[in-house]
Amino acid sequence: MQKKKKDSPLKNALIVSCFVCAAGSFGAFFHWLQNMLSYEKDSVSYLIVPTAWPYIIPLYILAACVLFAALIKWLDKKGYTPPEDMRSTFHGKTLIFPAAMWVIGALEIIGGIVTLAGISPTDDKPMLVLIGLLAIASGLCFAPTCTSSKRRFSPGLVCVFMAFPILLFCAWLIYSYKTYSTLPEIWVYAIEVIGVCVCIFAFFFNAGYPADRAKPRRSMFFSMLGTFFCFMMLADSRSAGLQIILLVSGVMLLAENWMIVSNSLSSEDRKKLEKKNAAAEKAPAPEDSAPDGNESVLSPGGETENAPTLEFFDNDMKQ
Repeated sequence: MQKKKKDSPLKNALIVSCFVCAAGSFGAFFHWLQNMLSYEKDSVSYLIVPTAWPYIIPLYILAACVLFAALIKWLDKKGYTPPEDMRSTFHGKTLIFPAAMWVIGALEIIGGIVTLAGISPTDDKPMLVLIGLLAIASGLCFAPTCTSSKRRFSPGLVCVFMAFPILLFCAWLIYSYKTYSTLPEIWVYAIEVIGVCVCIFAFFFNAGYPADRAKPRRSMFFSMLGTFFCFMMLADSRSAGLQIILLVSGVMLLAENWMIVSNSLSSEDRKKLEKKNAAAEKAPAPEDSAPDGNESVLSPGGETENAPTLEFFDNDMKQ
């Protein structure tokens, strides 16, 4: 009889990450084709005519959304429950994991530095300086965020750490609007604007973990979709620093989604945890001795008060 292979949350995280990376890679390729072949010459009149790519790209994005929703449904069907607290999600159990997070954060810092160094006189200098500084701050805070449970950081401090990527893409959204709003071709900047908005939602929902307002399935969906858009937007032409920030931000969302999926509890582990908690609740509490002859009891109002014992009455009768 063939032994059934045991399912693993790490295996599920690897499968989900591969699907996301593959979808993002094909999205970047299709968007590159859109930029290259968006207009072609008619063989008869030699006029520029539109192609079908402005319709293909939205359909592909919709298909990617369906794929990511199906992956979450697949995990639910397998009986896995994603974590809803910060301590169970952001921790580094191995030495390799924190080192990888520091490498990702260092690449984000490099992207911010390259952005600051490559500002030209014709660029929107204030917005690019803001984007570069926020990228550096996001890179510095990424590894401490991912290992916050191991380092025992307070939830308030982790909320501050996770606010920097949100502010980064908010600044990027303003920069995109100021740069591309005057262009007549909507498809030139539509992907970037939508992708930046999705990244804001992704980092926002992930920040719900330290704030004790976690929505795991929304975090997973928008993290996958944000990574997809970050990879897809690499087909557009922009400065090297912004490209690095965009690529690393997608990897950051992919890493946070990995932590959520890999720390999910299977149905068996969840039952064991429920039995353990039930046994802990049924265990008798240690009796507290009252040296002064009074016992602490709970009043109807929810406050404790000292109730007289039999020993108290005996001493009173003797007096």
